[in-house]
Amino acid sequence: MKFKFNLLALIALLIIVSCNNDDSPKSPAEAVQGNYEGISVAEHKYSDKPQTTKSEKIILTANTDGTSKIVFTSSVWGAFTVDAAEVSFKSDVYSLKGNGKVLMEMQGQSVKEYDCALTGTLNNNKTEVDLVFTVPSVMGGLTVTFSLVSATLADVVVGVHKGELSLSINGNAQNPVKDHKVTIKAQDKDKLEVTLAGFAGLKNMVLEDIVIRDVDVVVSAKDTYSLSGIINTQSDKFVIKGKLEGTINTKESNLQFTIQPELMPFPIITVFKGTRQK
Repeated sequence: MKFKFNLLALIALLIIVSCNNDDSPKSPAEAVQGNYEGISVAEHKYSDKPQTTKSEKIILTANTDGTSKIVFTSSVWGAFTVDAAEVSFKSDVYSLKGNGKVLMEMQGQSVKEYDCALTGTLNNNKTEVDLVFTVPSVMGGLTVTFSLVSATLADVVVGVHKGELSLSINGNAQNPVKDHKVTIKAQDKDKLEVTLAGFAGLKNMVLEDIVIRDVDVVVSAKDTYSLSGIINTQSDKFVIKGKLEGTINTKESNLQFTIQPELMPFPIITVFKGTRQK
């Protein structure tokens, strides 16, 4: 009898342990739930340039029916809520889709509620998150994309970039400069120092290094930084004025330098396309 009792006790213990260690697979909604922080990039018909906002937050919570509640609080665009987004998993990618509401305060108006739609994806490791909120009735169609930013300024922008420099004056193409170099250093207060190496792709003119300080840099999309700055410097005997604008991401550096040497009737348009050296 004692043996039978101990055997029954052992079976009961195994049942309890089995229940407490439920290794059943998580639903897609449970797998993606959590708190995420990243950027939002907003686009609408009243601006040609996307508007980027840092330190945005989004929360995904699994519902008991297998859907996901999504709460996106933007410091600029308001509070988005999708109560029951569908979540699916295929080829190592989680896909989300649903409809919801956004509370938004337009300039000079009280807070109003608008319909919004959500589509988006997360990779299997949840290191890549792209969630797109569309508000058709605002600003001719507002789209706000939430993304994680994995590549830092130091990873993407700061350093030596090598590539080709295309030149033109008054619409006339000049000889391109191959194996050219742009060097970017970090300054204080989130500014950059950009140095365009000297070049001799022009007839009867050689320019020394052009150093541009206090260049502005912002995140304009996932892993992409936009640069803009005013050129007002000295290059050897020439006073140089103009502007710098362009983008740099993990795949390509694409910068345009509009260079106006003193006494020259037309600016030199120089387009640099290259990659950051590892």
